[in-house]
Amino acid sequence: MAAFAGYYTEALLDTLGNLQKEVAFTLYVAGTNDIANVYSDRDFAGETLGDGLETSDRGIASFYATPGEYEIEIDTVRTKIVVPLDAMEPQTVLDAYIPTINEGLSTLATYEYVDEQVALVNDVDTDEFAKRNEDNNMSGFKVYNVKSQITTQTGTTYTLTPSDSGSIVRFSNASAITVTLPNSMPANTVITILQDGTGQITFSPEAGATRTNRQNHTKTAGQYAFATLVVVANSTGTSAAWRLGGDTAA
Repeated sequence: MAAFAGYYTEALLDTLGNLQKEVAFTLYVAGTNDIANVYSDRDFAGETLGDGLETSDRGIASFYATPGEYEIEIDTVRTKIVVPLDAMEPQTVLDAYIPTINEGLSTLATYEYVDEQVALVNDVDTDEFAKRNEDNNMSGFKVYNVKSQITTQTGTTYTLTPSDSGSIVRFSNASAITVTLPNSMPANTVITILQDGTGQITFSPEAGATRTNRQNHTKTAGQYAFATLVVVANSTGTSAAWRLGGDTAA
């Protein structure tokens, strides 16, 4: 038996790439119908059966188990996973900031992380963060173990919002799609676009906004193309200057 339990932490996605938030799951020993044991720490304390587990409100599945191969089952569908040989000791990261998922804003805070799991411990000096952010002076701050949020749009029209900043917006429609670039989007907004369906995406700036590309491209190149949108300035609040790059076409 291993000296320590392994720690597993990972975002669980459905077949459309959406996070499975607060979803019940069962952990099985790989290739069997035997429910696996899970533990409360790396020293094999608090042993229980892995049949009452649930993902977090961010879609993260986390548990300690004996290192090896397992299967996570959600709604009768199983996915094979591997619990690593050893757990990493929790570490405290001081004076770090983590972009708040789906809000486009960041908070200066103290964080504790284990592998890829990030947990807020307590807020500290948010006034200082706000001032540094306003002055565009974030030197000395670091981002640890942050995963991008993926949202899926199934329609043929969509207007980007501040909550899309820092995330991947995936489009799955088979027909042509128009994405509107608002004139009010703040500077330093960064959004990744994925054309996952056959519908080509056209980026249309709202009145007052501008869209610039090195090759004067206005669309994604085709299915599975990625494009990046960046707002480099918005001096009036209604004149967002968008830059378009990536796998694009005229």
